[in-house]
Amino acid sequence: MLVVQRDCALLAKLIAFAFVRRKDSMVFANPEEKCWKLMGIATSLCLILPLFATLVFCGVSCRGNSGSEESVRNTTEIRTPQLEKLPVPSFGKAPELNKIFQQRKSVRAFSNREVGWDDISLILWAGLGFKRSDDSSIVVSEATRPAPSAGRIYGLRIYVLSDGKLRLYVPEEHALLLVEEQLDTEALATAAYHQSFMAKAPCIFIITSVIEEYQAFYRERGERYVYIDTGHVAQNMLLEAEALGLGAVPIGAFDDEEVGQILGLSEKEQPVYIIPVGHYE
Repeated sequence: MLVVQRDCALLAKLIAFAFVRRKDSMVFANPEEKCWKLMGIATSLCLILPLFATLVFCGVSCRGNSGSEESVRNTTEIRTPQLEKLPVPSFGKAPELNKIFQQRKSVRAFSNREVGWDDISLILWAGLGFKRSDDSSIVVSEATRPAPSAGRIYGLRIYVLSDGKLRLYVPEEHALLLVEEQLDTEALATAAYHQSFMAKAPCIFIITSVIEEYQAFYRERGERYVYIDTGHVAQNMLLEAEALGLGAVPIGAFDDEEVGQILGLSEKEQPVYIIPVGHYE
């Protein structure tokens, strides 16, 4: 920056000196000499002034960049994160639950062994069921479900595709309602963008929702709570499957309209998540 200022000052002196020299020699012998001297002055100005302007511009730019760099440096210094180390996770606390967390993984290869109805019952209960009293009777209360829900709406449905039949889970009765006598698993896998491994899964859970049930209470924000609730329910089901020694994987990549047609859903009901479950291969 100091070099640029020095060069600018030097140029200014040169211009002033040139004008003084020209002024002292402004006595012309004839019109032709006058014309040539004026042209010389104009030429000098054309050469010197652009260079002068360039140096001034560079000086301003350098000063601006210097300020910006200093600002960035100060900001970086202020925003430098200070990490605080956490204690190493102690799996000795709640060991059974933490063991499930450690073991859980997405599984896309299953054996031909069928998933028992006892296991299906537990997975459905973990997702949308009701808690039980000491005598194992159902406690029908929106506050006593394993998974939370926005505003206790619980506007989700769970379908079970097993042994080629499609059934709907009825949480209040902890029972299944037969929907389709025969459903093509291959068609469902194709609708999920050709994820062929799904067709080999002995049991598939499909979570659906009726967004209007949420929007009636939360309006446009209701759609967000559909996906939040689905996450709660799906995570419970995945962890329950792992606890039972079963493999599972959540799938969100599928054609909504095609899956809806295969399941025979109404226009208001839409598929949100698909969870194939089975024994490890």
